[in-house]
Amino acid sequence: MRSADSRFIRTVVWLLLAASVAGFAIIPLTLEASGPMQGDAVVDISETECAFWLDFDGDGEGDEAVEIHPDKYIRQEMPVVGGCEVRLNTQEEATLVLVSELTDWSSEVEVIQEPGMPRPFTLHPGKNEIAGLQGSMRIEVNHTGVTPRSVKLRTLRDGYEHQVQVPRPFRLLEVTIITPDGRLDRLEESVQSASAAYISAHQLVFGSRFAPDATGQSEVVALANALLEQGYPQIASDVLALESGSVGGGVSAMWMWTAIALAVVVLALIAGAIAVVLASKRNLPEGAERRSTGLRRNNM
Repeated sequence: MRSADSRFIRTVVWLLLAASVAGFAIIPLTLEASGPMQGDAVVDISETECAFWLDFDGDGEGDEAVEIHPDKYIRQEMPVVGGCEVRLNTQEEATLVLVSELTDWSSEVEVIQEPGMPRPFTLHPGKNEIAGLQGSMRIEVNHTGVTPRSVKLRTLRDGYEHQVQVPRPFRLLEVTIITPDGRLDRLEESVQSASAAYISAHQLVFGSRFAPDATGQSEVVALANALLEQGYPQIASDVLALESGSVGGGVSAMWMWTAIALAVVVLALIAGAIAVVLASKRNLPEGAERRSTGLRRNNM
């Protein structure tokens, strides 16, 4: 009996071990067959290419390229044309959302997914979404609008307020793809708008003429820069004009001192000529002057 019981126990143990090994082997096979886990779903914007231009005459054609850089400014209240082209990949149904801080913006969008024909959409602030996108596709966005006005309300003492000219960061175009459960990817192109006076003063302050050297900027240029940052570009330009006239080795200063020297010389010559004439009149005999006067009278 004992030998039979031992054989039975050994058989049960081997069966349990075999079942355990088979169970561990089944687990990875089941996971592999079910596909990627929910957390690994792909939502991706890639192969991005964007370009924008200012349209000075409003004919729909770009006239000056917009530089996307934190230290660059574009003119306020100017028409903009351009857009972006991107590759979109999403394993789940997702929604494309466009956002822009251009004034009166609109976008002509084409969704190109092969096989099939391109699907056109027109988006604007009141309708800025395309839902039901899934798979791999190319998105082309032709975007137009007007750059926003850059202005800030500054409060002074005693309750006075006035507007100043400071740059305004804004989004030219933002493209977002988002799934119902919140997965997303985003492309954003941003820049700063500024007034023509601000851009001109900024170019003066940071141009080669007033750029800081080893000793740094002069006090006048530093003051102009501070005024510019406060939103007073015209005053900053006027201050820089003072700096132009005070540089001893500059062309403006040289001509200024030359003109002053010439003026002093001319005044000295005129004063000397007048003195000579007066002195000669005093040295004439009294009769000679009378005869001369009489002759003139008779000739008349």
